[in-house]
Amino acid sequence: MADTVLSGAKATVGFDTAKADVRGAVEDFLQRVFADVPATEVANAARYAVLGGGHRWRALVAVAAGKIFRDDALQLVLPAACGVELAHAASLVLDDLPSMDDACLRRGKPCTHRAFPRWAADRRQCSW
Repeated sequence: MADTVLSGAKATVGFDTAKADVRGAVEDFLQRVFADVPATEVANAARYAVLGGGHRWRALVAVAAGKIFRDDALQLVLPAACGVELAHAASLVLDDLPSMDDACLRRGKPCTHRAFPRWAADRRQCSW
């Protein structure tokens, strides 16, 4: 049953390989994006929140959906897949704030509001 594909499509790469390829491509793409961003405190907090962790499931789903139509979906879908990862990272930052979960750790490291307390204090002045 594990080898059965109901759609008639044939997998050319195993799941673990595909997942590793997408994770690597997403991390590389985001590294390049952040390399061009000035090192402001907000940019540093965003970089911290986005890079260096996560399974990248949303990007994997985006690329897998693209592969239904094109074999070169990884390169075609990568910018959009990274956009989804950026949005997800932002949602995690907001979820970890003291006004929500007040989490201490995310992906094995201090949450963004704890690693960048001055940035988080500035955000508290906003009326979210």
